[in-house]
Amino acid sequence: MKTLYLFFSFMFITNHIAVKAVDYKTKATYYNHLLTINKEWKYHKNACPKGEIAFDSDEERIALHLKLVCNELVKSTPQNLTKKQKTERYKLILSLLEYAQNKIFPINLYHPHRQPYFIDHRNVHCAVGYLMQQSGNEKLAQQIKLEHNYDYIKNITTDGVVEWGINYGFLVEELKWIQPAYPQNNFQPILDGTNNAVKVVHRIPATNQLLIAGDFSSINNLPCLQIGVYDNNQFSCLGNGLSGKINGISNNTNFDIMAYGTILNVQDTFPFAIFSNNQWDYVSVPNRVGATATKVFNGGYIEIALNHSSKPNRQELWYYQNSNWQLVAEVSGEIYDIKPSYLGRIYAGHFDSVFVYSNNVITDTIVTNNVIVKENYSSNWNQILSNDIPDTVKTIQVIGNSIYFGGSCNNTNEVCLTQYLNGVTLPLIQYSTLYSSNVLDVYISKILYNSSSANSELFIAGNFIYPTFNGVSSHLIKYNLITDELKDFGFFDSTVIDMAIFENSLFVGGYFTENLGTPLNYIAKTYDFSAVENKTDNNELLLYPNPCSNILNIHHSDTQIKEIQIYDAFGKRVYSVNLQNKNNYQIDISTFHSGVYTITVINHLDRKIIKQFIKV
Repeated sequence: MKTLYLFFSFMFITNHIAVKAVDYKTKATYYNHLLTINKEWKYHKNACPKGEIAFDSDEERIALHLKLVCNELVKSTPQNLTKKQKTERYKLILSLLEYAQNKIFPINLYHPHRQPYFIDHRNVHCAVGYLMQQSGNEKLAQQIKLEHNYDYIKNITTDGVVEWGINYGFLVEELKWIQPAYPQNNFQPILDGTNNAVKVVHRIPATNQLLIAGDFSSINNLPCLQIGVYDNNQFSCLGNGLSGKINGISNNTNFDIMAYGTILNVQDTFPFAIFSNNQWDYVSVPNRVGATATKVFNGGYIEIALNHSSKPNRQELWYYQNSNWQLVAEVSGEIYDIKPSYLGRIYAGHFDSVFVYSNNVITDTIVTNNVIVKENYSSNWNQILSNDIPDTVKTIQVIGNSIYFGGSCNNTNEVCLTQYLNGVTLPLIQYSTLYSSNVLDVYISKILYNSSSANSELFIAGNFIYPTFNGVSSHLIKYNLITDELKDFGFFDSTVIDMAIFENSLFVGGYFTENLGTPLNYIAKTYDFSAVENKTDNNELLLYPNPCSNILNIHHSDTQIKEIQIYDAFGKRVYSVNLQNKNNYQIDISTFHSGVYTITVINHLDRKIIKQFIKV
């Protein structure tokens, strides 16, 4: 069996060439890009495509690395392998090609440089770990995680690794070549971002749009005043933008977009503006010219928390329903968030008294501590009195019967995050947990529940620094609701103000310009933060036999095939054919070179289905 270990030894005799790592967006040679992913490419320079390239993401670059390695693994299959070893080897190479196509790779959360991660904090396996998992050896992969999670293959001494490679037809040297090193960052820039702070990140569920607002005057280096929309990996300005100060975004029952704050139009000030029919309409409250809105909420009717010079030191709460405005309450301070709950509508901010109106007359005065609740379908208002409520509540998150309040906490005994359940408040995070001499104003600006996570997690953003075993987590952490465990999640250089879940990614905005040295320009996203799912849905397309040496059979079980295209590992099209809507087709690939190929099948509805096959 020694010949098996030494079979490729002749392949690894070459001169070492030191090449500086390149960013995925930089146009450079394929060789320099691939060498950034895995230093073993210095022994395989002849397997690199010629020319230069730049990538849209590091995931795309890792996927190309894996695809090219797979191609060489097929071409260089040792002839002394048994039939069983070859069968298992090819089966796992096909699995690795699918893994590369899905582009769900480990996240480097704890190291400031590129580093292998055998299995990351989301249980996402690296390429070699994935091969072990797919072969039914998950126990071995998990043992490596315990003993050598951040090590290169050459340094992994876990019992069973070499034996596993032999059983499935892989040399240790090949596993070293497969194993990528992952980037230092779980957050990626979104195009070129904005030129100033992003203070609002808001998803409109009805239209599945993501809107951002802030102090910027350009998005992606194009003029845009303070409000824009992100869709299909592109930024655009929303109309001609807005002047003034935007405190938030909402939408009304007609799905029109509403921006509120201190909105300027020529010389006039409005509390909010509505974007409808591709233009902005400016709206004011009767007898409240020049007012500012700190919060607008739409729950069948519009609720607006309003500051106006006629009521110094107080803020008004107005309802708008059936074309009528109604003053319903005042607070001795300001309201920053409004959320529906089983208790009723919750209003929170910084105030100690609430004055309830009926027919423009104060009918009740309620003493409270930054939170007040109006019962559903009732005119009753209820206080929540507790010393465990943050000094200023900036954000509310309701999960079933639990209500979470996050906000400012600038003294030793103050609470930053508290839970309210069954009439009892429970402090979860205090000032001492988030305090740092580098942060003068400690606060939580947004709590977001990750409902798609099996771990029941809260994302917590704000202005704080949380110490971790790796150093510090800056301005973004996770809180596990089951274990009460805090975990680091962001390493931003400044405050994270707002966030939203959009297209299975977490989008964050704020004052930050980098995370672990990666430029972000005030807006960023992290990929696939919660669940790992197979992104392909190609079971209806069958390729057989696979691997194949002569006749490849193609069968589509659900629809008819209009066109077939085949590409080699370098992306060159080597075959194409137009069909008259057939379910079955055969292609003679006997003249193809050995290696891996990508087949694109286009059905009569112009839907593309992509799979890989091996030519032996």
